[in-house]
Amino acid sequence: MLQHLAKKVTQQGCVTATQVPLAAWPWLVRHMVANRAGWVVVVAPEPALTASFTASMQALLPSHTVLEYPSWDVMPYDRLGPDAAIVAARQAVLAALSKPAHAGVIVTSLPALSVRCHPVQLASLELRPGLALPLSTLQQQLVALGYSRVEVVQRIGTFAVRGGLVDCWSPVQDHPVRLDFFDTELEQLRAFDPGSQQSLGLLDKVTIAPAGEQLTEARIATFRTRYRALFGQAMQVQQDELYSEVSAGVWPTDAGQLAPLLTEEPWPHLLAALPAEATLVLPADLSTQQASWYSLVEQAYQSRLDAAINNPGGRILRALPLPELVVAPEQMTGTLNSFAQLALTPFDAPQGIATGLLAQRVPTGNRHTALEAVVGQIQERLTAGWAVVLTALHTEGLKQFLRALEHAGLTAPKLSNTLTFKVGLQACTAPFTAGWEDVAAKVCVLTEADVFGARLGGGKPKARARTAEEILATLSTLKEGDYVVHEAHGIGQYHGLVTLDVGGVRQDFIKVLYAGDDRLFVPVEQLGLVSRYKGAEAGTVALDRLGTGGWETRKAKVKADLLEMAEELLATAAARTLAERPPVGAVGGLYDEFCAGFPYELTADQARVVADVESDFAAGTPMDRLVVGDVGFGKTEVALRAAFLAAQAGRQVAIVCPTTLLARQHALVFTERFSAVGMGVGHLSRLVGPAEAKQTRAALASGALKVVLGTHALLGKELKFANLGLVIVDEEQRFGVAQKEKLKTMKGDVDVLTLSATPIPRTLQLAIGGVRQLSLIATPPVDRHAVQTHVLPWDTPTLQGALGRELGRGGQAYVVAPFVEDLPKLASTIKGFIPHARIAIAHGQMPETELERVMLAFYAHDIDILVATTIIESGLDVPRANTMIVTRADRFGLAQL
Repeated sequence: MLQHLAKKVTQQGCVTATQVPLAAWPWLVRHMVANRAGWVVVVAPEPALTASFTASMQALLPSHTVLEYPSWDVMPYDRLGPDAAIVAARQAVLAALSKPAHAGVIVTSLPALSVRCHPVQLASLELRPGLALPLSTLQQQLVALGYSRVEVVQRIGTFAVRGGLVDCWSPVQDHPVRLDFFDTELEQLRAFDPGSQQSLGLLDKVTIAPAGEQLTEARIATFRTRYRALFGQAMQVQQDELYSEVSAGVWPTDAGQLAPLLTEEPWPHLLAALPAEATLVLPADLSTQQASWYSLVEQAYQSRLDAAINNPGGRILRALPLPELVVAPEQMTGTLNSFAQLALTPFDAPQGIATGLLAQRVPTGNRHTALEAVVGQIQERLTAGWAVVLTALHTEGLKQFLRALEHAGLTAPKLSNTLTFKVGLQACTAPFTAGWEDVAAKVCVLTEADVFGARLGGGKPKARARTAEEILATLSTLKEGDYVVHEAHGIGQYHGLVTLDVGGVRQDFIKVLYAGDDRLFVPVEQLGLVSRYKGAEAGTVALDRLGTGGWETRKAKVKADLLEMAEELLATAAARTLAERPPVGAVGGLYDEFCAGFPYELTADQARVVADVESDFAAGTPMDRLVVGDVGFGKTEVALRAAFLAAQAGRQVAIVCPTTLLARQHALVFTERFSAVGMGVGHLSRLVGPAEAKQTRAALASGALKVVLGTHALLGKELKFANLGLVIVDEEQRFGVAQKEKLKTMKGDVDVLTLSATPIPRTLQLAIGGVRQLSLIATPPVDRHAVQTHVLPWDTPTLQGALGRELGRGGQAYVVAPFVEDLPKLASTIKGFIPHARIAIAHGQMPETELERVMLAFYAHDIDILVATTIIESGLDVPRANTMIVTRADRFGLAQL
């Protein structure tokens, strides 16, 4: 059926295929490419699908060119321009189309097709080791290519200079590069990780492509002429700030949508650049999508016109005519109709293409029985001579997937490095987010997501090696005025590097200022004696005085306090070390099923910490482990797996949280994960009614309930456990002394797992000293995006576009104001230009119960936009909230921002 359909498309203008699930689109395109030459352009039903479609087709067509032509990350007529990486990706597609005798697959979306593309700019820098290039010249060239200078390179289109090192991230490079100069000679090129700043290896060459608009004299002259021709009657040239800035050779950050005025020729669009023999694969309802999309663009255009009229005294951003930025619907339709088309729809199934019978999530009831049913369907297809391919996004997930199926009776195959579709059973990592089956070809693809739910992870773990070089890296971030500690002389203030003549030899020293204007010069060879001070806030630090013994007295007092504390702590630790308990380990395949519920890939650090906890459980002595990791680095997943292992062994688990909001959030997460394997989770806090709380306490006393979460309610005398085996303390530093004393009595011979992003010194010292085990999660999530920050004047069209985009992709947003009295008016204003949004207000003057209700509603996605003060800084982890708008940023302190 697929082969017939692919051939039919080459003979007719438009063919419609029904009941083609999204997961099967890449498979269908694979058959089309095999049956014809020329470019195949796949228009995804939604812009969010282009990346996954591209990855799937690259896996299915490894010997073909597969390119993504992405849509802008901003709406036309926003005050900001598109990201440099997106511009570079779009230009790369146009460049590929310009090459003769070249073909492949292009994946795009309707918004990407509609918005015109930056013309391909040939200007770039080719850098190789041995090149002679003065640093000043390189900096000028980078600025001319649109790069911005920053302190640390973490985003595309930026560069940083530190002595003879230049860091730069080109839009055409996967990683930033570090250029190592000796005088004017480029000695080395190294790629590095933007998160850890650690080197990833040497490079032979690098291309520094344009990262912004290039303002040559000719392009400036073109801009001035076209700008005056379009807006001359509405502007006074001498008072138009934007016109003046561009005339002076400066491209403003808010002029992104006016870039077409830099060229005399209209910007190209993808369809116009396609060869006539290209084939389009698109959704059958594309015309309906097109009308809706163009209507949004027209609204944005009108908003920009209104903003220019209603803000005559402020900075004005003119509205470029629609045809300059966007392809008109009638022109788009005419161009589409000039190509052979395959229109796809999910309705009215024909023979040959169908959603796989296996593509159904295993229910949460008797999971083992459901898995046995899936195994039975796999074996039926294998007996009938099918090719069955089992896939997951990464190797660890695939191993868990296979172990779960093997536990249900499947003889699992060995992992394969390449994706094939030969008769039989195969297991291979692949970027498929859902499975499908081709009845005619007898091919079935079953993904981990089909069984365990949607998977969100991908890529490979990014390990971060910690070396002694980090001492130098830390000191290199010191600024004059920062507090430092010298091992022998105490707390002082860093005052930079100086060069002194000592005995006729010039040496470099660190200058440290102490009390009484005392000064200490530390040779750079003794950098190991100096470290950054991480105590109280600046301004409250008492500097030591050199030569008075004050530092030694302070150290002696601390040592005495530690010794006094250590006696009790060591006695407790010794008792726990001598205590014995049965080893705890995973039983059967249920642990793998539970782990598969984690929708991401474990980072290298997470995997190591999980292994540490599993090893602790397998030992015959109680665990007392501290897990330290930044917010969002995955400590909760470690706690989930530890809790499951204990509960599976018949032991009870108590998870103690410092606040009711955090307890409720954890209760939702734990309940979702544990219910998938048939286990219940209890919750005790002020948010739980008396009847439910009484029932939970009774279940804990009888042993019927294995897992409970709560606040200090778990520390009450009336709460009894039948078989408490594990205590998990989240954010231990936020508990009071009395509460911690109660936690000590809870410990006994049970396992203890403490989670903290900022452990108190005593807790950390116990871990470093070996009294408690210590595990660090220093690796951020895989493919975590850097935060993009833009400073702009109030601009309604830009706010409307930013909030509309976030809500359009199912996300949420924060809008933060400095004063409580600003919130109602701000919420009303936002409601005016986004009337469909669900908006709520939150601030510290609200009753506590009402504030909790609002925050929990925001967490549950019952609220789209939360208009709040800085009270949200200690709120919930809301994964859907990826946009924050801070109004009157000048009224906030730097630490708050």
